[in-house]
Amino acid sequence: MEHLVESLAGVSRVENSNNSNGAGEPAPIILRARTVKVIVRHSADCKDKAKASEWRHCKCRKAIVIYAGGGSGTNKRVSAKTRSWEQAEKTAQEIRDSFDPEKVELKHLRAKKEREQVRIEEAVGLYIIDLITRLGDNGTVAMARSLFGRVGRWASGPLKPSFGLSGAVLAA
Repeated sequence: MEHLVESLAGVSRVENSNNSNGAGEPAPIILRARTVKVIVRHSADCKDKAKASEWRHCKCRKAIVIYAGGGSGTNKRVSAKTRSWEQAEKTAQEIRDSFDPEKVELKHLRAKKEREQVRIEEAVGLYIIDLITRLGDNGTVAMARSLFGRVGRWASGPLKPSFGLSGAVLAA
């Protein structure tokens, strides 16, 4: 029976507890390392074609080679969809990070936290609707609309995005 003894980023260590020779010792450890590498796919007329696939300085297409560690049938080459070595390295690092369960979990937690955040214009709109529900559409609500309309104009300055506080909730 095989069970996972240790799992590291990109490396799986498998141990077999049922050794076929009956010696009672575990079978040899099998290591599988996953690596990701950026290569250049030189065009036929590239002046740097003779400098191999690791040459970083030409503007030929870049590709990413993923070595899965299980032999030549499990390796694959995918386009990096860029001609920049730096951009291809960023893409390769994202793939490497996808092999690490801790980084994947951290990415999911950050995305969840971002989804739970409420934008300012939504919070202001909900607050004014609550005021109208509790107090009716009176002078207090009009003052709140005026105040939050100014906050919206301030927040939608040249360096910040527009918050759209002049909608139906803040109008009249």
